[in-house]
Amino acid sequence: MPQVYVMDEDQPNAFATGRNPEHGVVAVTTGIMRILSREELEGVIAHELAHIRNRDILVGTVAASIAGAISYLAQWRNGPRCSAAGVTMRARWAVP
Repeated sequence: MPQVYVMDEDQPNAFATGRNPEHGVVAVTTGIMRILSREELEGVIAHELAHIRNRDILVGTVAASIAGAISYLAQWRNGPRCSAAGVTMRARWAVP
């Protein structure tokens, strides 16, 4: 079962993190607790728990890692670049 935390913060917010339900955490701020009714707050927490149950955080982490790897490989394939005064130059390695 995910853990629930309350953060002492005036900004209304709620979020979920954790790769699976055993490691999940839902955090809500005192700001959101102050402005929402009990029923609305239950809905917000249920929504955050659904993110954990559906492993949305894990899927997002894997997708971001794959996108980062593709970006890195694309930049590596085109060679190193440097930028000076707003002009991007592509360095080409000289082969004797």
